[in-house]
Amino acid sequence: MSYSRNSAFFTFLLFSVLTLVFSGCGSQKIKIQDLLNQPIEKAGNFNRSKKYIRAGITVVYLKGTAYEIGFAHGKLCKNEIINVNKIYWDYYDHLKKLPDGKWLSLSRDLERYIPEEYILEMKGIADGSGIEYDKILFLNTLTTIAMHSNCFAFSFQQ
Repeated sequence: MSYSRNSAFFTFLLFSVLTLVFSGCGSQKIKIQDLLNQPIEKAGNFNRSKKYIRAGITVVYLKGTAYEIGFAHGKLCKNEIINVNKIYWDYYDHLKKLPDGKWLSLSRDLERYIPEEYILEMKGIADGSGIEYDKILFLNTLTTIAMHSNCFAFSFQQ
């Protein structure tokens, strides 16, 4: 009896794998050149910065001073910033109503350790998107606070 169960299971497993492979759900080879040849859909410009979509991937190219980069980021990506961070904005609104408001004051306390160019960029994002600065600061210090002052942030500059 165990032989027939094993045999039935093996047959089912083999059938499932073959179905996936033949239906196109198995591993597919993606040609990078095909992705690069996709048409570019322009999504917006602001001063020297731009946003476009290629092969379903949104690319944002930001240029200028720290504040200008932040402002353009806020202008070009306001909807993405709001949508991706909705859960954190809800936390922010909830914490803001609490009497001790400890997390929000921790964000302000951490601000003094943030390099000036990053503060300018966050202020630019806030001004460009219309999202209050304290929310942007909270978002950028949230992981540091949650990890009990073990920083978990990085940036890339070229």
